[in-house]
Amino acid sequence: MNKENIGKIDKIIRGIIATIGVFLFFFNVFGEKSALLPVISGCLVLNIYTGKCYVYALLGLNTCEHSS
Repeated sequence: MNKENIGKIDKIIRGIIATIGVFLFFFNVFGEKSALLPVISGCLVLNIYTGKCYVYALLGLNTCEHSS
C-alpha cells in the first residue's frame, strides 16, 4: 500500500515549483497574500520525499515508469 505514484519528471517539476514559491515568499512579491506559499511548497517537497501524491491516489493517476 506504500507504493509510489510520482515519477522522476514529476518530482523535478514539483521541486522547481516549490523553489519558485519559496523565492516569491521571501522576496515578498505578493505581499500578505503570499502567506500560503511556504505551506504549498512544503507539501510539494513532502510529496517529493515520500514519492506519493494523495491527490493522484484519489484520482487513480500514476506518473511512475512501469516495467513491462
